[in-house]
Amino acid sequence: NLTSSFINPKKSVVAVESQLKTLTKRFEHKNLTWEYCTTEAFVKKSKLQFDACLADPPRAGISSMVLKKINTIPNIFIIFCDIFQAFSDVEYLAKTHKIKNIILLDMFPQTKHFECIIHFSST
Repeated sequence: NLTSSFINPKKSVVAVESQLKTLTKRFEHKNLTWEYCTTEAFVKKSKLQFDACLADPPRAGISSMVLKKINTIPNIFIIFCDIFQAFSDVEYLAKTHKIKNIILLDMFPQTKHFECIIHFSST
C-alpha cells in the first residue's frame, strides 16, 4: 500500500479506497484515517486542504470533476498504468502545476505495460 509512504508523525493522512477487498488489507497508524468511498464522493464532501495528493486511478484516468478539485493541492503524485490514456490528465494539470519528476517502473516485465509516476507541483 503506497499510503504508508505519506505517513508523517506530525501530520494526518486520509486514505480513500473504493475497493472493499483492498480496504480489508489496510494497515493502521495513529495519523491515518481511512475513507471507504469513491474518489468522486470524497472530493465532493471534503474541503481538500491537503499538502499532497497521491492518486492511483484506473486505466481510464481521473474523472474531470476530481481533476478540477485536486488542482488546488500543491503537490500531486499520480501513478498512471497507461501513460497514453493519461495524456489528458497531464495536459489539464500542467495548466496549474509543473512536472517535477517522472519515474517509469516496469512492474510487469513479461508484458508491454509499465507504470508511470508523475509528481506535479504548483510551487
